[in-house]
Amino acid sequence: MIRTNNELLDFFSQWDNPEGYKTFGEKQFDPGQKLIVQGMEGRFVHIIKEGIAKCYVSEENGKEFVQEFFGAGELLGEIEVLNDTSTFSNVMAITTVTTYYIGKDDFCAMMKSVQGFNLMVSRALAAKLRDSAIRTSRQQTYPTAHNLNKLSQLFSKETGMFSKKDIADYLGVTLRSLNRTLKQMEQMDLFKE
Repeated sequence: MIRTNNELLDFFSQWDNPEGYKTFGEKQFDPGQKLIVQGMEGRFVHIIKEGIAKCYVSEENGKEFVQEFFGAGELLGEIEVLNDTSTFSNVMAITTVTTYYIGKDDFCAMMKSVQGFNLMVSRALAAKLRDSAIRTSRQQTYPTAHNLNKLSQLFSKETGMFSKKDIADYLGVTLRSLNRTLKQMEQMDLFKE
């Protein structure tokens, strides 16, 4: 449920910007503050140093679809920077989030010149694609109760920090449907410990 990337976190924790990139630094975001706003120009890439953020799409009908929850080391905004497009989702801090940020031009320069960086970014993108495909397949194949039970088993420590609405949006169901499923699971004692 919370994606992390230790390889990128280790890289940026130890990197001292030897090339002197001008748009590189750290920034802190308070809970509820957006790191990335849907529809805006993609000007920066962020790597989460610490904290948890929610990536979601706001639809025209007012509904939200949570794509992922991101933790330490996760890369944000890279798709828009690499494709030179506006952002297609929002990223909002759930807890206090500190990021390393890199401007668009410096990120692209790093992709070309910093040894191994291109491969790390490629692996991060491949992992996002793989995990999204697996999650989508599960959500379409299994009922909400199965997906919720699986989610609670895998992330029992973290689930308490998310609202029911976030969990419903993540599972791709309505809040009403989630509440109905939770009630049925409780009545049938289907929560596995």
